[in-house]
Amino acid sequence: MSLAATAIVVVVGSRNPTKVAAVEAVVRDMRMFAGSQVLVEGVEVESLVSAQPMSRKETIEGATNRAKAVLRMRPDCKFAIGLEAGLDTERISQSDDDLFFLSTWAVILDRDQVPFSIDLSHLLFIAPCPSHCNRRDLTRRR
Repeated sequence: MSLAATAIVVVVGSRNPTKVAAVEAVVRDMRMFAGSQVLVEGVEVESLVSAQPMSRKETIEGATNRAKAVLRMRPDCKFAIGLEAGLDTERISQSDDDLFFLSTWAVILDRDQVPFSIDLSHLLFIAPCPSHCNRRDLTRRR
């Protein structure tokens, strides 16, 4: 019997080797998988949000869309994982400029589309954006 037939299959909504390797590393350290054969694979799916999400809501939506697309492509998987990075802004006070943060969200769905986990993996401060700053300009500089 092949490994794929006996393993717990976890599929990431990306073929990016860094993202797949990160998921493999996390899965390897999870107690719930101790003693089990786990196969982590990546598949190419669309986030169905803008190329650079500009809010927490849009970033989470992109990660969720990726996880759901994985389940449509690979209904045999135990868990589907969507990862999405985006920009988020916060204003501390009325007189302050917006602060920009890079956030990365992970949405993990089981095969019944029930959320197993929705987590913020990191929040990285980028820079203040003066009130006259155009958010669209930020996406053009990539």
